[in-house]
Amino acid sequence: MGPESTQLPDHGARPCYLCGAALRPPTNNDHVPLRGLIAPAITQRHNLDRLLTIPVHRACNSAYSRDEEYFLASLIPFSRGSTAGDAIYRKYLDDFAKDTRKAKLMRKVLREFDAAPSGLVIPGKVVKRQDGARISRVVWKIVRGLHFHHHGTIMPDGLNTNVTMTAPGERPPEPFLQVKDLPDDVTHGRYPGIFDYRFRCFDVDEGKLHYWGMLLWDKIIITVAFHDPWTCDCEKCVAALAALPSAA
Repeated sequence: MGPESTQLPDHGARPCYLCGAALRPPTNNDHVPLRGLIAPAITQRHNLDRLLTIPVHRACNSAYSRDEEYFLASLIPFSRGSTAGDAIYRKYLDDFAKDTRKAKLMRKVLREFDAAPSGLVIPGKVVKRQDGARISRVVWKIVRGLHFHHHGTIMPDGLNTNVTMTAPGERPPEPFLQVKDLPDDVTHGRYPGIFDYRFRCFDVDEGKLHYWGMLLWDKIIITVAFHDPWTCDCEKCVAALAALPSAA
């Protein structure tokens, strides 16, 4: 995430990173990552009035709106305990109190918490169920946008991905710890208290393997691993790449 809008070289019609087709009106700017991760109070404190945006088709962007709302409502309860996390938590409590539709979403999320799953009571623990498909869809959108920002390469929507989420206090996956401890590892988020991320690419038998790690509000770790479809000839990558208009 950076303070300025993306300005990629103009080599003819620019593609929409979400669908792969050339940009044609109507379009708008997609915030990568979600603008909703940042509370207005934090935006003002750190002068974050200009965030990373990427032009996309308006319809492509709008298709994610409901899933992004669910993503934020589902994860924000875990954000408390950091400056940015407490600020966004207070904002959403206020929003839910004022907005009937958001209040309905909040009640849905609250029902996902279970202190006694299957009758099993674990002292000090509460299970939070989530719609994994919706969470993964938004996570993959964020990664696709950041990958396009850094490399100018489109990653297909239908690509096979492995997404993990680590709640506060839990041990991150071993691959994340191994990547983080590499001597040349760097993070790319300019505002790490809100959203920070790292990524690496490794040579594997199938071609290349991308591994991304993201940190939300200094509390939640999300990782994404996926083959590079431009170098991998496995059946799933070939099918995903073939679905792109530019690959037709």
